Amino acid sequence: MLLIQLPFRPRLGGEPVPPIPARDGRRSGPVPPFERITAATTATAAARPREFPHRYLQDIVTLPESRGRGAGAVIFTDRIKSVDVPAYLEARTERSAHLDERCGFTRIGTEIELPDDGPTLRPM
Repeated sequence: MLLIQLPFRPRLGGEPVPPIPARDGRRSGPVPPFERITAATTATAAARPREFPHRYLQDIVTLPESRGRGAGAVIFTDRIKSVDVPAYLEARTERSAHLDERCGFTRIGTEIELPDDGPTLRPM
């Protein structure tokens, strides 16, 4: 069973969902989940390489107590050593972008602002 946690809960009685203010005022109301997914997918698809083959590297996650101790770099270098085609990734934080740069990646294109207070992605 797939569970999706919605960012808001509709009111009983069919009333509209109240607006959720963005931290920087970019929008005036909530972005329903499927609109958010569509917006994020559209934004990231425009930045992704059109050349094939290439490998899209997804998230690398470490336990909080392992952060800042080289665990991410060990995982990352282990994963990319077997990549024999160009690779692409999107760093979600400046910290992860610096790790990616230390592992040989460079920033490409422009940063991608995701909707609804989502992270800023850094294509690499």
